[in-house]
Amino acid sequence: MNGKAVSESHSAARRSCVPMIYVKGSHYDVGYDIGRTFSKLIHANINSLSELQSVYIPLYNTAEGKRIYEETLEAVRCSYPQYIRELQGIADGAEIAFYKLFLLHLDDILPNVAGGFNTNEGQGCSTIILNQHDQVIGHNEDAKKEILNNVYVMQACITEVEPPEVFTAFCYAGQLPGYAMGYNPYFAFSINVIGAKHLASGKIPRCFATRAMLGANSLERIEQILRYCNGGVADAMSINLALFQNDDNPLMYNVEVSPVYPAANEAGYSIISIKKGEHFFHCNRFLHLNVAEDGKLIKSSEHRQKIKDSLREPLCQEDVLNILGDDSQDCLNIFRNGIDEPIMTIATAIFNFTDKTWSLFMDNPKRNDPVAVLPLYNRNQKVQDSCNH
Repeated sequence: MNGKAVSESHSAARRSCVPMIYVKGSHYDVGYDIGRTFSKLIHANINSLSELQSVYIPLYNTAEGKRIYEETLEAVRCSYPQYIRELQGIADGAEIAFYKLFLLHLDDILPNVAGGFNTNEGQGCSTIILNQHDQVIGHNEDAKKEILNNVYVMQACITEVEPPEVFTAFCYAGQLPGYAMGYNPYFAFSINVIGAKHLASGKIPRCFATRAMLGANSLERIEQILRYCNGGVADAMSINLALFQNDDNPLMYNVEVSPVYPAANEAGYSIISIKKGEHFFHCNRFLHLNVAEDGKLIKSSEHRQKIKDSLREPLCQEDVLNILGDDSQDCLNIFRNGIDEPIMTIATAIFNFTDKTWSLFMDNPKRNDPVAVLPLYNRNQKVQDSCNH
């Protein structure tokens, strides 16, 4: 085997590693430091993602694609100019064209609106919200296998706002924080993408909505971001959410949000509460919001739901890990590690609100220890103090 083949094989292997960076400054400065630090990972993602090269960029170079791009960019710039500066900082730091990063954040909005199709062939995540003695959100982050190892954790303090914005997030290289999972002093959350049949131009892509969530401090503000800001979100998702309370018992919710068709001035929005003694399992289909969806994610979601239903009902964190680590099937497992499948579980996370920790597993959590265990923020601690630690 030649040196190049050895190198490629080694780089493709699952690593027991997650880089972490602490950043502080303006939105642009934080973005720039992220881009400069993780430039190699960002370029690897940009160069390897087939849908970007074969679908998004060619569509961007058409008149209709450019219209959708510019219309949506203007909507984000109007609502969240600070996050455009942050993304520009990532682009400048990594020395990569801004439009390529923005196309990643548009995701399937461009092909859906321009051509009526989605590129997602089954990418999605599996999440369990458990509200027993153990109060837990367990989350499998599933992505294109090219994303494997091209991720990092950032802990940020944005100083150009008052009070400073502080958060911790698991990030795909080249994308804004928030899209996968994260937490701030007020709540923790994870995301499941959903394939709505009709997406929207000129509204807020979910990557920017989840970035805005990291700066929120209440359930009311989260609803405003998802449902109303600039007409609501442009593409669909589920948010698994735990709001921290002074009595240490978080309020636990699942939110589903989607653009509606025909287009309206607000997004479709549904929220359910997971009460004490309950649990809730979510993949990548609508469970309580009545919106038409694309069928590509339904088969995988239904298969994972059937696997989960065949297992012991979760009563503690260990049960959650056993479900998220289940790889007993030939394909479409809850923990996805098939060499012939385009989608892989790139990380598993446990938000434990009893222990006040966030644990990250980079391999199957049934058989491996976490590579990192981070403390959640103390809700009673001043945000300024959190920024100084």
